[in-house]
Amino acid sequence: MFDLRSCGLYTALLGGFFMCLGFSGLTLAQSGEGKWLYTIEPQVQLAETSSSSVLEVQRELNHRGYSAGLADGLMGARTRAAILAYQRSHGLLDDGNVSSTLLTHLRAPILRQDPAPQHVADIQQELRSLGYRVGRPSDQLTDEIYTAIHSYESDHGLLRSGEPSADLLRHMRAR
Repeated sequence: MFDLRSCGLYTALLGGFFMCLGFSGLTLAQSGEGKWLYTIEPQVQLAETSSSSVLEVQRELNHRGYSAGLADGLMGARTRAAILAYQRSHGLLDDGNVSSTLLTHLRAPILRQDPAPQHVADIQQELRSLGYRVGRPSDQLTDEIYTAIHSYESDHGLLRSGEPSADLLRHMRAR
């Protein structure tokens, strides 16, 4: 036999599915009187936590002219679009995600021109005096010097470029 009350329940259930897209957790229970009860619980969305990797990617992409938006460590649409654009223009797998390959690529120095050997040697000397590991004396940009520059920039809230520039040397000497 068709019961009009049950029709209302099904309509409410279907309406709940289609009209309450921001909800989940439909719960059905039968009361002691034989009636079906339902509740719709609000969907709990976890806040996206800030990521140091995403923050670094945002800073590096913004520095290179890819508009990743505010460097806040949160993966948003602008950051994902900037990652995709960078990946495509550099022949990387274009998935829009932060990966170790992307980070390695972004951490490579941007050398618009070869740095003056004296700049490299002076920066290496300053880094050493500030307690950074820079390896043997060299007038060439080595991986150790590059890593130390990145560490210094990060430790002092500077935009991480890895470039042994005159501005960086002035900043170090002002300390």
